Amino acid sequence: MVTELKRRGYSLYILSGDKESNVRQVAHKLQIPLENAFSEETPERKSEIVRERGRSMMIGDGLNDAGALSSSDAGVAIQGSVGESMKVSDAYIIENDLFTILTLIDHGTVIRETVRRNTAFSIAYNVAGGVFALMGFINPLAAAVLMPLSSVLLIASSLYGQNKTRTREGAARP
Repeated sequence: MVTELKRRGYSLYILSGDKESNVRQVAHKLQIPLENAFSEETPERKSEIVRERGRSMMIGDGLNDAGALSSSDAGVAIQGSVGESMKVSDAYIIENDLFTILTLIDHGTVIRETVRRNTAFSIAYNVAGGVFALMGFINPLAAAVLMPLSSVLLIASSLYGQNKTRTREGAARP
């Protein structure tokens, strides 16, 4: 999973309260640069590090991760997490499989694309409709027919996005 996240261009960090020697060993094994491996960190410092990095996803399972989970743009608690981590996280992975993170990222990408597409279409459709109505090209009867048509198109676009997430589910694992 680490290799796939790196391939996708994500910067990876380790934020841990564990001893430096343990964190260095894990960072080396996962090929995460040592400058991205933070050891012996307090929960407050973990939150600060997450905030300093800007757009971020924090994956954690302990009480000491709760602050960083809530400080991140996307907090993900994993199986075995303590209650506080689950409360403040945006997602909770119940499977004992971190590859689910890739599926979560893929779903988020498709949802963002769908929302952007639907928003752009709605704005364009309504502006064009308003302009044509002001110019006298659309009468009230035509507007009554065209308005539900836009809703049907938005529903179709959303279903397309939903189908895209289903298609990607099996492809998330490299």
